[in-house]
Order: sequence, then structure tokens, then C-alpha cells
Amino acid sequence: MLNLGRLYSQSQRYFPAEYLMVLLEKQTHHQRLPYGLVARTMRQIGIPSGLLLKFYHRIYVDNKDVHFINSGGRMFILREFHDFLDDDALLTGLGIAERAAFVVACLEDINRYVTELQAIINPDVNTHRLTERLRMLEAKFQKL
Repeated sequence: MLNLGRLYSQSQRYFPAEYLMVLLEKQTHHQRLPYGLVARTMRQIGIPSGLLLKFYHRIYVDNKDVHFINSGGRMFILREFHDFLDDDALLTGLGIAERAAFVVACLEDINRYVTELQAIINPDVNTHRLTERLRMLEAKFQKL
């Protein structure tokens, strides 16, 4: 997939990155594969971090797959989102303006997701852990 992705990633027609990312994230969730696998693969292919951020947001907000949502898919995507942003190599290769815009977009998304997690009526231990991880990530991005 890496070779094909590198070859065709510039063409939405031959490499529909968002569609493939949704499909791979669902398969990763159902097969209980390691977190971060899809994001690392997409970054190795050459998909820009800003585009991946938009994809994760759309997967979280726009996903209507009832089976995926009921099986914990939304929490899974938030964990994937956290692992994607927690990568230290994420900002390498970005110019100053691109970096600033990316950091602002990340902070907005993190804030939105933390607020949604805090609104859960009966949160479990995993929800609390994820909320704390996102808060630490928010602090990291605020320092940038």
C-alpha cells in the first residue's frame, strides 16, 4: 500500500485518501490493531498533516455507521486522533505560517473533543484517561 500510495497520492481519483482512511480506521478498530497505524501509514505515503487532521475530524463528526458508533468507534477515533497529534515528528517540514495554522486547528479540535467528553453523563475510566491525555496534548500545543 505504501508504494501505491506514494505513486498515486497526488490524485484523488486514483487514491481517495479520505475514503481509504475511513475504511482502514474501521478495519483497525474491528480487528483491534494498534493505535496510530493508519495515521503513520498515511504520513509515510506523504499525506500532509493538515489534511489528516481534517480527515480525523470528518470521521469523528460525520460518521453515520451505526455499528461503528455503537461498538465504541467514536472513542476509538478520538484515541487515534490523540496518537496522531502526539507524534513528535508531526510538525517537521511545516513552514512558520503552516505550523501556526495547524496548531490553531489542533487546539480548536482538542477543545471541542474535551468538551464533548466532559459532557458524557456516566463516563468510564477510559473516558477520563482520554480526557486527561487530550488535556496534556492541549498544553503541549499551547506551548508551541
